[in-house]
Amino acid sequence: MRTIFILAIIFCSYDRILGQTSYDFLLSGISKSNQQDFLGAIRDYNQAIALDPSSQHAYNNRGRAKALLGDHRGAIVDYSKAIELNPAFFEAYYSRGVQKAELNDHRAAIIDFSEAIRIDPAYFEAFVNRGNARREVGDFTLSIADYNKAIEISPNSPIGYYGRGCTTIRLGRKESACLDF
Repeated sequence: MRTIFILAIIFCSYDRILGQTSYDFLLSGISKSNQQDFLGAIRDYNQAIALDPSSQHAYNNRGRAKALLGDHRGAIVDYSKAIELNPAFFEAYYSRGVQKAELNDHRAAIIDFSEAIRIDPAYFEAFVNRGNARREVGDFTLSIADYNKAIEISPNSPIGYYGRGCTTIRLGRKESACLDF
């Protein structure tokens, strides 16, 4: 029985014996994600979370890896936990909104994009994606307003113009849409 207890202590302390911290696993997960090894990245983020359950970045990055593997619901759970840990984590709201849009829950996505924008009023991508979601639910006026704001933030990016063009064409205003395209 004593041998089992000693082995259990060694097994549970393995990461500390090697000196690996939550941050080490987080960095390793980022490296694996950059190499497109999303399953390996998830394993590292799991280790980071096991060592530091308050690591908002480990949850956020694990959510991103899950999203890239097509696990949209799993990604939403991780982004939600990152938000729970840091309610001002605007990137997590944005990313969760993207996953909700992937699941065609555009109204819920709009709420998350709006929260990201409330926290960071110059968040270009959040305006573009909220414009996309609003277009999907048929709210063309607010969709165009979001694209206009995105264009104001980043006038050299074609994405805002393209989104606005797609929306104005759905309104039957082809000439105006052509100016954006």
